Amino acid sequence: NPSTSQLYMVSMDNGTEDAGINLSGKVAFLNYYGAFGNLTTPSSTQPQIGFDGAYFEPGANCWLMTNRCYDTTTGQFMSVDPSLLLLNQPYSYAGALPTLYDPTELYRFAYGDPANLSDPTGLGTEGEGPCVTFGHGARHIEGSELSVSEVEDAIRANIVEQAASSNLSGSFWGRVTIKGFTVEFRAYVLPCGTINVGTYYFR
Repeated sequence: NPSTSQLYMVSMDNGTEDAGINLSGKVAFLNYYGAFGNLTTPSSTQPQIGFDGAYFEPGANCWLMTNRCYDTTTGQFMSVDPSLLLLNQPYSYAGALPTLYDPTELYRFAYGDPANLSDPTGLGTEGEGPCVTFGHGARHIEGSELSVSEVEDAIRANIVEQAASSNLSGSFWGRVTIKGFTVEFRAYVLPCGTINVGTYYFR
């Protein structure tokens, strides 16, 4: 549509600002969002395309992040991670194992840290290296001096470091040392680019 009503959308600052630019190069509107996507621009109507580059679905009152809808009022997706179907494992982007800890992890957005990360497709967090998810390794360290979060944070950091220096693909493994304990992990890269750590255990 070549008319002057045509606008180009520009997203800035990790998706928390977006502007509509007309064909003359002038800003037609500017919207601001909170970290979780709630519209904070005074007296502004909800745009059709906006937060994190997503499309707003008024019927469901949510943002369509390509593969699933995201509700800004709860800071959660409205359905589980579609990657669950690839592995038949209930994981998400928060790093915990939902069946053992918190089932809401299946729905969390951007590791619960949208100020620094984003998830425009609903399949994996962007912003600090690859999206890393975890399977059933937590059960192997129960009763030890190490917590699940510190082990998985260390593994995630190791994978991000590996990904920065090489093109990870297929299956791979690694080791991390925490408080004198060596933990080995087995991981593989999914077709969507997410890296799933199937298991980890003490060596």
